[in-house]
Amino acid sequence: YSWLREMTAEWVQDYVTDPAYGVGVSPDETEFRAAPRYFRFPEKSLDDASDHHDYGDYMLPFWAARHSSPAVVRTMWTNAAGKDARHVFNVALLLGFRKSWPEFTLANWNQAPLDDYQTWDGLTQTPKTIGPEWIPPDVERSPTVVVKHLAARYLTLDVDAKVKEIEYTNDQAGDPDA
Repeated sequence: YSWLREMTAEWVQDYVTDPAYGVGVSPDETEFRAAPRYFRFPEKSLDDASDHHDYGDYMLPFWAARHSSPAVVRTMWTNAAGKDARHVFNVALLLGFRKSWPEFTLANWNQAPLDDYQTWDGLTQTPKTIGPEWIPPDVERSPTVVVKHLAARYLTLDVDAKVKEIEYTNDQAGDPDA
């Protein structure tokens, strides 16, 4: 659980420095130094500690604490012994892992109108994207994106104005953990 330790240790910096929690120790925003480790590599799994990615994973407890309560971090640790990451998050996250993960990865887009991080804490970092993938009219395109467990990928499309419809196929449809 070194990745869980590092992610929550980084989040604690937000907790003790941000006046939103009523603590307000100076200096504020020290955790921001770790945000690029997450946003530059969203395709890495949360439990991947290489290149200190786990420090940037504080974005998950940051998001969860702001959506519900800082107690989410304590709940994660209370349920960590001998359990896998999905169990830890499933118990701790307000809506459970399956419902919370898509909301968390969407919030990480961090661009209007999905700019909670900017509103909450002035964080302007955005995730690395794949693309843009050109979508011309009358030409079938099939960009493929592979996503690891506990990770995300962000694909941008450059859609020609003449395109009237886009169809998306998820080959993991039906898998509740996809």
